[in-house]
Amino acid sequence: MNGKRFAENPWNAKTPRMDALRLEGHAAPHPARALAHDILNMLGVIRAHAELALDEAPDSAAAAEHAEGILEACARAAELAGRLWPAARGDNNPAPRCGVSLPRLAADVLCWLHPTLPPGVKVKLRLDPDTPPVRVDVPAMEQALYNLMRNACQAMPGGGALRISCEPCAPPAPDAAPGPWCRISVQDTGPGMTRAAIANLGRAGFTTRAGSGGRGIGIASVLDTVRAHGGLLRASSNGRGAAFSIWLPCDEVRSNG
Repeated sequence: MNGKRFAENPWNAKTPRMDALRLEGHAAPHPARALAHDILNMLGVIRAHAELALDEAPDSAAAAEHAEGILEACARAAELAGRLWPAARGDNNPAPRCGVSLPRLAADVLCWLHPTLPPGVKVKLRLDPDTPPVRVDVPAMEQALYNLMRNACQAMPGGGALRISCEPCAPPAPDAAPGPWCRISVQDTGPGMTRAAIANLGRAGFTTRAGSGGRGIGIASVLDTVRAHGGLLRASSNGRGAAFSIWLPCDEVRSNG
């Protein structure tokens, strides 16, 4: 296996930590740890196959790009799975947060999603580069945005437009923290949602997959993430598509609070 390529793989920064977590799991079994252990083992298999693909098709730029995408996704999934260990121990300390550009975060997430876009789905971006930074738990917010984008695509199996916008905005409610805020919206041109469906989106396990194009998957998780960041999630539909918008206080609010 190519040693240089393996050394540069983003997974490797997490490998020692993952090995330590596996050992810890043997000492103190817990349902969450057992689940994470199984997930990490499967990710290890996926990683190994991706690395073999890189070695066996060294002259194929397309194959290399796809394999690197798999390796990056494995690294991100391993980080998320590793968070089950603190939860299993009852450790409620919040994950570290850092200041990031929300437009850049959205663009990065779109890169993961792009290879799986249904045929006929066109992406339309309106990302304001002047959007102030936000202080977030990056893996959690990436996963939240991914869930919204994936849901939008699943609502358009026959094609349509995926519109993603990000811009500075005013506080979303009178009782919201003062100062600059930003809003990121994910909109599709699918069949839309009923008022009843929108009202139930935050309920764990609720889905409209069978009735209206796959809406609702992961929304409860998105809502938890947004609330943990002091933000607001809103859904709307005019019967010709649906839009989900996340409002977040900008980093200046956090630092002055």
